[in-house]
Amino acid sequence: MSITKKEIEHLAKLARLELSDTEQEKFSKDISSILQYVNKLQELRIDQGLLNKSVIKPAASRLPREDRVIGMGSSEQQELIQQAPEKEDGLIKTEPVF
Repeated sequence: MSITKKEIEHLAKLARLELSDTEQEKFSKDISSILQYVNKLQELRIDQGLLNKSVIKPAASRLPREDRVIGMGSSEQQELIQQAPEKEDGLIKTEPVF
């Protein structure tokens, strides 16, 4: 599948881009190459049973996991705090979120 220069001009206009003739030719070749690759992918025959087993995760694995606190030794904590660019009252100071 090939994309024409006119189609590239239309896409550029939609994206509010100004492309030189050289850029239009380059994008035409690049997009045509991508479309050819997509066409090849569409020709693949995939066993649906295999696809369902390997790609789609069972519902149980999509459930939220339980939060767990993993302890950190005080020396590790102090080392982490020492590496922070800004500290205040023994804590790492960050930019306000809200």
